[in-house]
Amino acid sequence: MVNAIRREQGFTLIEVLVAAAVLMALSATAVALARAARTASSAVSDMSDIQQRFRVSADIIQHDISLAGAGTGAGGPLIRFLPALRPAAGIAGDTDITFAADRLTVLYVPQTAADAVLAAAVPATLTTLTVSGVGCAHDAACGFGSGMHALVYDAHAPGSGYDVFVVGDASLGVITRTSGTFARVYSRPAHVSELVQRTYYVDASGLGPPRLMRGDGRSAFPVVDGVRALSFRYFADPDPSSVSPAGAGDGTCVYGAGSPPAPLLSPLGGISLAELTAAELTDGPFCGIAPNRFDADLLRIRRVRVSLRVDPPPDSAGRPSPAMELSFDVSPRNLNTWR
Repeated sequence: MVNAIRREQGFTLIEVLVAAAVLMALSATAVALARAARTASSAVSDMSDIQQRFRVSADIIQHDISLAGAGTGAGGPLIRFLPALRPAAGIAGDTDITFAADRLTVLYVPQTAADAVLAAAVPATLTTLTVSGVGCAHDAACGFGSGMHALVYDAHAPGSGYDVFVVGDASLGVITRTSGTFARVYSRPAHVSELVQRTYYVDASGLGPPRLMRGDGRSAFPVVDGVRALSFRYFADPDPSSVSPAGAGDGTCVYGAGSPPAPLLSPLGGISLAELTAAELTDGPFCGIAPNRFDADLLRIRRVRVSLRVDPPPDSAGRPSPAMELSFDVSPRNLNTWR
């Protein structure tokens, strides 16, 4: 009988070491791929977040600037009488003739029933305004209501004067303002309308993340976090006569007396829109009455260039990432159809 000899099969030490080395290499590759996938996922998420911040910021700013200078059928576009865009935001340090490239105030009258004309003269210190208009026949308050932001302005010519106030009460054709005084006496052809006032600037005070702020003339609220910088550039019609004149022979802050009236604004040269400098927006001629004076060149702005900067989160190693910027132009339709 032949005994079968069973040989024990196994692995040599070299084979074990080779297998371990291959397994470690595969594991390292898998870990590297997982890390890359996580980094890519984080980068996609960060980019999506940045794009969303740009989109929200651009949408709200573009919406308001596009409506700048809108008016009602009674008074007409505001650009005929006052600046719909002002390079200031009414914050600390801003005066009525301030120029600041990093903030902006927009004025427009919404499509509303709150539009009327003064029925009697209003001295500067009087707190009540008696008005009349088509809307008053259907509504005792003439469309106005408590807490509404309102505007009274002289519709005779550019720079004749305007004031912004808050409605305290409105009934039977009488509007009461909450406080303050007017810059002048208003009488016909002065108009009273509901007003939308929007201010934009960046709060980078260091008390929190930098953020885009939007105000309504009374208070301001953060709308988008992470916006590091905001700036505006203004482009104007180079022709001085592009600003609406007053009646025949009447002198204004933008036209001398005579027939035909001579423009007081300087030509900017060429036929294309020209960028206005800070000096050109603060050197006069000045229109209006303090505290609402303004440089007359504001009346010929026809396009605004808005620039936003957002700082992305640090990279995976904690190093700061390059800032991302977005610029876009807005041509307010009411500023281009003043005639």
